[in-house]
Amino acid sequence: MLSRYIISVICVWAIILIIVRFYGSSERFKTMSIFCAGFLIGMLAMWIAVHVYKK
Repeated sequence: MLSRYIISVICVWAIILIIVRFYGSSERFKTMSIFCAGFLIGMLAMWIAVHVYKK
C-alpha cells in the first residue's frame, strides 16, 4: 500500500514540475523543486521508518 502511495506522489510531483517548468517562471520552478525535494526526503524517512519499526 505504501509503495502505491509513493509512486502516486512521485507522478503527481512530476506533473506539477513539468507544468511549472513550461508555463511558470524560472524562480517559481526553483521554489517548487526545492519544496518537492523536501517532500521526497520526508517520504524517504517515512518509508525507512515503516520498514525499521515493523510490528
